[in-house]
Amino acid sequence: TSGGSITGGPRGVLFGNDVGTFTNTGTITATGRAVLAGAVDRFVNEGTISGTHSGVTLGGTVGTFINNGTIKADTDYAIDAGSYDFTSFSNLGLIESTGFAALQMGDVGTFTNTGTIRGAFTAVTIDSAGTIDNRGTITGSTGISIGGTSGTTIVNSGTIEGTGGTAICSCGTSNDVLELRRGSR
Repeated sequence: TSGGSITGGPRGVLFGNDVGTFTNTGTITATGRAVLAGAVDRFVNEGTISGTHSGVTLGGTVGTFINNGTIKADTDYAIDAGSYDFTSFSNLGLIESTGFAALQMGDVGTFTNTGTIRGAFTAVTIDSAGTIDNRGTITGSTGISIGGTSGTTIVNSGTIEGTGGTAICSCGTSNDVLELRRGSR
């Protein structure tokens, strides 16, 4: 748990092993990766995590991920979990990469966004999700890119914007479903 300020060079916080619970209510900054960890049971950010390279890099599966603060990166993903899976992902704050894509992950059970996810390239790159519930803003050259083989249902009552022309790319081999609700843009 961090409630103060942590400033690092190549890494702000480095976990050599898997993590049970990670909670940040303060500020973590680095000239490289701000937070680097393996698998995480529960990740909660209510402060600011900012890395010149990446905000959060995860090298294992994630149980629950909640962002109610700010996670930013300049030259890479704001959150990079590669192809690792999440049980649930919730963003109520800001996730932003000013020089790359904002978020990369494998499969996720439930994905909820009521905040803002913004990438210079694709905002959200995901293998597949049971449900993506967007009530906030997702914006990038491509808003959401789904590349897996399992069907994903996107329920949108917010904004999904592809500034390069594609808001949602169903790029995999699955039959994805899009439900547009009142307020969709």
